[in-house]
Amino acid sequence: AVTPITLLSGFLGTGKTTALQHMLENKEGLRVGVIVNDVAEVNVDARLISPLSGGDSVEGSSTIELQNGCACCSVSDELFKSVGDLLSLGRERGAPFDHIVIELSGVAEPAAVKANFEEAQMMGVPAAQETLVERVVTVVDTSDFVGQWMTDEKLRDRSDLAGDAVDDCAADRSVVELLAEQIEAADKVVLNKMDMSDESTAANADKVVRGLAGE
Repeated sequence: AVTPITLLSGFLGTGKTTALQHMLENKEGLRVGVIVNDVAEVNVDARLISPLSGGDSVEGSSTIELQNGCACCSVSDELFKSVGDLLSLGRERGAPFDHIVIELSGVAEPAAVKANFEEAQMMGVPAAQETLVERVVTVVDTSDFVGQWMTDEKLRDRSDLAGDAVDDCAADRSVVELLAEQIEAADKVVLNKMDMSDESTAANADKVVRGLAGE
C-alpha cells in the first residue's frame, strides 16, 4: 500500500511546531511518522513520539531528524533515506505507518519538493514509489503577514524567517516571492497567531491568502 505524505511548509516562527503538535495530539489512532530538520528545536511532547532508534513507538508515532541537510529547494538523497527508514521501521514493527508528515525548512519550496518526489518515483526510487505526497499544509504568521508581503527584503536579510544557514539557492530570493509560492502550493493554509493580530491585519492577510489560493 502507498503511504500518504503531508508536507508542512512555512517560514520560521510561523508556528509549524505547534501545528505538528496538534496533528500528533489529534491523529485519532493513526500511526504517524514524522521527519523534521531539528528534533531539539521542534520540541514536540515526548509522550507523542519516540526516536527511530528506540523500541516500541509511543502513541503510535516516531520521529527522525535530517542530519546533513534540509528539505529545502530540492529533495536530498537523505530525505528519501529518512522516508525509507520510517517505512522499514513500520514493517519491522508489524505496524506500517498510516501517514508521514515532513516538516520542511523555512526556505522550502513545497511545489519543488513535491515535483522531486514525482520525479524520483519515475526513476524508481523505492521510498518515492511507496509513498505519495497527498497534501501540502502551509502555516502563515498572520500578525507579521502584511509586513512580509510588503517587504522588498531578500531571504539572506531575514534570518528570523529563513534561519542562519540559508543556502545559495535561496539566499537571493525575495521574501514575498517565497511567501507567495508557499501559499500557492498549499492545499490548506493555516492562518496562525490570529490572537496576536488586530482585526484589520487579520482581514488583510485573509484576503491576500484567499487570492493566492484561488478562492
